[in-house]
Amino acid sequence: MLENIVYNELCYKGYSVNVGTFDTVEKDENGKSIRKNNEVDFYATKGIRSLYIQVTTDISNADTREREIRPYFKLNDQAQKILVINRPLGENLDENGFSIIGITDFLLKFI
Repeated sequence: MLENIVYNELCYKGYSVNVGTFDTVEKDENGKSIRKNNEVDFYATKGIRSLYIQVTTDISNADTREREIRPYFKLNDQAQKILVINRPLGENLDENGFSIIGITDFLLKFI
């Protein structure tokens, strides 16, 4: 339901929103090339502004946080990478330069 709220708000604010996955080729433990599928919740554009957005309930669990930001490391462009969480939190940058913001501030102040 949280993803639907973010999607609807992006559309309401005039963003063109895409949802989907992208593939990368990586090496397994034996050195064999394998294709991996990576998901990004939303890729939103408006004019020259581009955003990758991942939506999650919480990132206090290290495994959840890793799963949510993993695709961002594979994306090699200058679009802003945002993690929206379901808790009250103003916008912060993590150690990788990704924006982490609570849903309330995202809806009211960010876009």
